[in-house]
Amino acid sequence: EALSTPAIRDKLQKLDGFLEQGVQLKRKVIEGLAPSALSNLGLSTALEVLVSQAASTAGIPMTFTGPDDPLEPPQEVGIACYRAAQEALTNVQRHAKATRVSVDLACSPQWIELRIRDDGQGFRNTGTGRTHGLRGMRHRAVSLGGACVIQSAPGQGTSVSFRVPFAPHGPEAV
Repeated sequence: EALSTPAIRDKLQKLDGFLEQGVQLKRKVIEGLAPSALSNLGLSTALEVLVSQAASTAGIPMTFTGPDDPLEPPQEVGIACYRAAQEALTNVQRHAKATRVSVDLACSPQWIELRIRDDGQGFRNTGTGRTHGLRGMRHRAVSLGGACVIQSAPGQGTSVSFRVPFAPHGPEAV
């Protein structure tokens, strides 16, 4: 038996609503994968904005120092650096009880290095990557041919060094 026209119209309106929700979700996911600040402003300025927002949220002084004439890395390297900074700053806000944080970005045609240091409570660094976030930072660096070194001790604060090749030479690179 055929559906009446009002029933079809109702189903189409519901379907349209679901499709619109899907489009909005897709936009959020894409924004999460490649933050618009990164593509619109470049890595150095995007990190400066991120640090400023984190300082405001955490209510503690955070400084950002970037190169005077920053080179813009390939997108995957920029995203990896940005995500590492996000993770490190999130950890500072959640766990460190810090009163000062510094974020430094150094670029060369060969390497890009991001260093995040805090004067917080630190933790016993067992080298096992205590949290999913720390493991994720290490994995990101290694997947690009670099390294993420996390130094911390109780009462000594924490230092994260995220260093990757400026242009990654992974198996997919030609």
